[in-house]
Amino acid sequence: MVEPESETVRATVVAQSSQVRHVLAKAEGGELLAVTPRTFDGDWDSLRRSDVLEIIKTCEPLPQVLHARLLPAGEK
Repeated sequence: MVEPESETVRATVVAQSSQVRHVLAKAEGGELLAVTPRTFDGDWDSLRRSDVLEIIKTCEPLPQVLHARLLPAGEK
C-alpha cells in the first residue's frame, strides 16, 4: 500500500462536538480540518477552543487528518 503525500500544518480549534466526538480546526490558510479521538495524540477531553494543534494531513482536495497533537504553549 502506498502512503499518501502529506504535510504538517498548524491549526486552531474553532468548534467542538460532543455528539460525534470531533473538533474542527482552522489551518493558517483557512482550511477546516476534522480531528477525531482516533487521529489525536493526547488527552482528548482536555481540548478547548483556541488550542493550537500540529496536524499531519493528506495533500488532497478534501484532505484527511492522519495525526494531530496539541502544541505546548511555548511552540504556539
